[in-house]
Amino acid sequence: MGYDYQAGMSYNAVKAYNEGKKPLSKWLPLVNKYFPGIKVNDIKEYFYNAEYHHTGKFYNETIMITREELVNTLFDNRFEIREKIKNRNNKQEKVYYNCEVKYLEWSGTRKHPIATEIIEKNCIVKDLPNQFFEIKTSSGEVFRKKQDTKGFYAFDAEGFRIYKK
Repeated sequence: MGYDYQAGMSYNAVKAYNEGKKPLSKWLPLVNKYFPGIKVNDIKEYFYNAEYHHTGKFYNETIMITREELVNTLFDNRFEIREKIKNRNNKQEKVYYNCEVKYLEWSGTRKHPIATEIIEKNCIVKDLPNQFFEIKTSSGEVFRKKQDTKGFYAFDAEGFRIYKK
């Protein structure tokens, strides 16, 4: 284990590239020919047992696959993937009223961050088609949160959690 400063990645990642593996995002131009409008999040779930490497300052998991793995997986799940893209493109925004929203507000420094949980009641939550929630608080403040933001929860008037699907 170690770091190849010339290549700008770990020795394991260099080895994976030499074996013909690339991050899923690097295969996207090829995949877009057969699945126009596809995004990494549409197909990431099908590679749950693929090799991955930690990348970047925050050690994000980056899936590394060969062309063969990509083609076989996409072929096996092609109908489900096309349906997912179609549903995403046709999705209408949905509005929820009298919601309770919980989210984290960050302060402090990068080295010593402080998270404060904020709870807003009687909010209007719009489920937007582009993987975001738009929240209007009772005080009139409007902000957006991405669907998979850690520490963000929205509950409808009956107390059920609002999920993105």
